[in-house]
Amino acid sequence: MQYEAELNEPVKLMLQRSADAILLYVQPSDCEGASRPSSVNPAYSATTMKYMIQGHIVMAMRGCGSELPIPQLDAEELAELLKLTEGVAN
Repeated sequence: MQYEAELNEPVKLMLQRSADAILLYVQPSDCEGASRPSSVNPAYSATTMKYMIQGHIVMAMRGCGSELPIPQLDAEELAELLKLTEGVAN
């Protein structure tokens, strides 16, 4: 079973979570389509996950030539987004 959650900003984050991994898709509003998914281990600490996801955002934006300013993830918003997908258990 998978759960999905989205955070809409100038850069849309889409998370698909299974028991083994979180797949992250990044879609800047000035680029067509989402980036290829990146896998994030759900066992990582919240701080590590925040910096990993922030890095994926930067890579996706640079990869598509986005002109948008790089958004900084809000820890509370990210925590809420991750809570939406927490129903997946091993």
